[in-house]
Amino acid sequence: ADTMLIWPWSTWVWSSLTESYTPTWDGPHCFTIGIGCCNDDGIRGDVDYSGGSPNVGDLAYLVAYLFTQPPGPAPPCFEEADVDGTGAISVGVLSYLLAYLFGQPSGPPPMPCP
Repeated sequence: ADTMLIWPWSTWVWSSLTESYTPTWDGPHCFTIGIGCCNDDGIRGDVDYSGGSPNVGDLAYLVAYLFTQPPGPAPPCFEEADVDGTGAISVGVLSYLLAYLFGQPSGPPPMPCP
C-alpha cells in the first residue's frame, strides 16, 4: 500500500507552476527545490507570468483574480504578483501597479525580486 508522510500539522505536497504531487514515498524520487519563480528581469510585476515587463495584461489579470466571481486563476508566481513586496496580493498591489504604469508622475517601480 502507498504511504504518505504526515506530520501532526500538515501533509507534504510538492508543487510546481503546472502541477502538484503528493509523494507516496515509493521512491526513489528527485525534486528540484527552487528559491522563487521571478523572471530574469530582476523586478516583480509580471503577474500573468507571460514574460517581459509589467503591462496592462498584468493589471487585467489582477482585477480578474481579485474581483470577479468566481475568481480568476491565482497568479502563477506569487513573487511576481507581490509587486509591492508586502507579502500579500491585495487591492494595494493593484493600486501600486496602476500608479507605476499610469501615474503622472509614475509611481515607484515594482520591488526587486527576492
